[in-house]
Amino acid sequence: MRYTSDLTVIRGGEKVKLEGVQFYSFYQSQEDADNGKVSVAIDFYVKPIEKTFGTVMQQTVSQTVTMAKTVWQSLIMLVQGRFSFNDLSGPVGITKAVSVVASEGLKINFMSAVNNIIFIMALITINLGVVNLLPFPALDGGRFVFLLIEAIIRRPLPRKLEYIVNGVGLVILLLFIAVISVKDVWQLITGTFPGM
Repeated sequence: MRYTSDLTVIRGGEKVKLEGVQFYSFYQSQEDADNGKVSVAIDFYVKPIEKTFGTVMQQTVSQTVTMAKTVWQSLIMLVQGRFSFNDLSGPVGITKAVSVVASEGLKINFMSAVNNIIFIMALITINLGVVNLLPFPALDGGRFVFLLIEAIIRRPLPRKLEYIVNGVGLVILLLFIAVISVKDVWQLITGTFPGM
């Protein structure tokens, strides 16, 4: 059985539309066949990128930018209400996520576990960097807002005001971390933590 679809690929830097590309498709079970649920086998190969210093650096920058975009889009979706409170994780949840990806990697081999851990460490680092640039008191983004205001009004703001605003921001952040950590611990105890 064949599944047919149109694809758009990039060849020589230009987008090329391929019409009527056939994929091998199959039913995984009799139940799938009865319900018309077809699985598609990807029966083509992707040419690997030659590993040189230049391509490694290019991919490093490209993947870092992609991760930063993902974090930024996640923050926007959080503000839009497309994520719930249960989707957030603090230090406890991050530790659990690292152990989950490491154990999944170990099912393949030791190096897969190491690669998974390095990947999630990179994601956490980029996540912290993006969040730190948010214009919120006690973060570097909040400090940048103060500097911007001082540049606009052409005089320094009272340091006491900055200390108070940053102090309030820090208390809010610490309370938020505490609430998220309690939620993570509760999910671990009750077995409702994602991935368990």
